[in-house]
Amino acid sequence: SSQQGGLGLRRGTCLARLATMRLLFALASIRCLCPCFSLRANTSLAHQRASAAQQRARSPFLLVSGVSSPREFCLAVDNGRVDTEGAPVVLQECTAAAVLGDGRELWKLQTNGQLVNVAGNKCAGFVADGSGQGGRVALVDCDAALKADDGRSQWEMLGNGQWQLSSPGVPVCLSQKGVAPGPVNVASRTAVSASSTASSAHGANLAVDGSQATFWASKFDDVASPVVFTVDLGQPLQVQDVDVVWAFPPKAFAVSLSADGQHFREIFATDVNVLARTFLRVSSEAKAIKVTMAEPHPTLGMIGGHSLYGINSFAVHAPAMVTAAEPCAEAARRNDARDKYFAISVRESNLDAGKRLAGELPAFEAAKSALAAAASELSSALAAMPACANTAGAVAARRNATAAAHGPEALALSGQTSGPTGRVEDVLSDYLDVDTAELLVGSTRAIVRAARKELSQ
Repeated sequence: SSQQGGLGLRRGTCLARLATMRLLFALASIRCLCPCFSLRANTSLAHQRASAAQQRARSPFLLVSGVSSPREFCLAVDNGRVDTEGAPVVLQECTAAAVLGDGRELWKLQTNGQLVNVAGNKCAGFVADGSGQGGRVALVDCDAALKADDGRSQWEMLGNGQWQLSSPGVPVCLSQKGVAPGPVNVASRTAVSASSTASSAHGANLAVDGSQATFWASKFDDVASPVVFTVDLGQPLQVQDVDVVWAFPPKAFAVSLSADGQHFREIFATDVNVLARTFLRVSSEAKAIKVTMAEPHPTLGMIGGHSLYGINSFAVHAPAMVTAAEPCAEAARRNDARDKYFAISVRESNLDAGKRLAGELPAFEAAKSALAAAASELSSALAAMPACANTAGAVAARRNATAAAHGPEALALSGQTSGPTGRVEDVLSDYLDVDTAELLVGSTRAIVRAARKELSQ
């Protein structure tokens, strides 16, 4: 029948994509993959299933999603938080997940049906949202989930590629809610407000309108008390990152999140900012995001002798799909194979490289902070120099620093919503946020050049 033909075509497409993924992984020298099930053709179906279960229990595997997409996506723990109970299980590009080497994408299926993350020894389980209408899949404590005796963490791989949850009632299967895999800017044209606004021509909504030609700006010299810019996402979302391109950057500011829109917790603060772009990796649930600006930048936050704050674009990225469980029959009727997952065995898995990479991050961040502090001090001294406080030298210093930190490259980067391209170097660059480091170096050099020029006159 035409339906069977369509299923056959989709199955063939999935197998071809899996073969491509194996080649990519081999070329990247990150993981050596092999077919998960190498069984003899003359064995019984029951023996095949038993042998497959034993093999899956012995060696870790990837769960590659069959969802329609230009790139391969695997089931992984959000941001590598493999030791965190409640950490969401998400779809992540397979190459990106494997390159980071923290084991976020590695699973084992226990004989009791529990799907265990190899790196953190926590299980993928269904977490109800309290409404009785649904929930999501996240890491749970394996022993506690078993004691609950409701099948919330026990799965069975069906012959059609679905993974069925062993819970009572209507059979439900592992699936995805949303339009397509990958991140999306959830702040686009959302509700925003600011405690100070220059005019309707520079209203708060212009920071989230998607245009690089418009921006929000505060009132001139309204800096005696902090200015607050708030983005309301409308509902709690699993935020991956916050990306702000400043029109007039503050020297001192803080970023806070709220899961309920009322109570905020601070996730970032600085008083030595010299950049016109701020990128923060969040990996937390948030309904609202607040930026509190406490001090304008002495050169980048000035125009015509007036101090102010301004935001050119404010982006908040969250997964467009949420891993969930839905009735198996309903999931099977979807035409994008979002309910199909293919186990691909991993022959070797060494997490030491990932641990070493993560161990270098604190030193890298400390080096960036030290450079920002030195650059901020020099920028403040430059603005205070009588010879250039109100001269072309000061204007040039601001223009040069802005060009270095707020040039076309920065604006282009801020507009990305599709995540890393999948190349190993791009994945690592995104993970380490090399772009911000390069902007910091460029801004510092511009400030130093401006200072040398003024001192030589």
